[in-house]
Amino acid sequence: MDPEMVARTIQLIIAPAVMITSCCIFGAGLLGHYASIGERLCVTVRERVDLIRATEVESMSNLIIRERLEDIDYQIPKLLRHHLLVRTSLAGVLIAMVFYILDIFVIAFSVISNRSGLYSAILAVFMLGLPLS
Repeated sequence: MDPEMVARTIQLIIAPAVMITSCCIFGAGLLGHYASIGERLCVTVRERVDLIRATEVESMSNLIIRERLEDIDYQIPKLLRHHLLVRTSLAGVLIAMVFYILDIFVIAFSVISNRSGLYSAILAVFMLGLPLS
């Protein structure tokens, strides 16, 4: 393998490696957001259960409790939707990482087999990961 081929191989591998790193950083941020929404959802549902239990025990309809229950009933579907959107985004980032890892293997196979015709496959696999990341 000549030095030019080694340099070209390193250049080919750097792009997917950088994209994998950026996907990891972005995925960590999404995971934190996902956990935060899940925690808020649990706290909100727990508050709703406690308020319902309090109205049953006291057997009186307090205006403040009813308004808070209406507010919670409005918030829970919104939190569930945000939870779903963040989960879908996280899945997209993970799928993009799979494409970038696959791209590294395609690069390695093209270098080992010494086939320059696989450069279009390298580009195609790399481009498949871009819309997901």
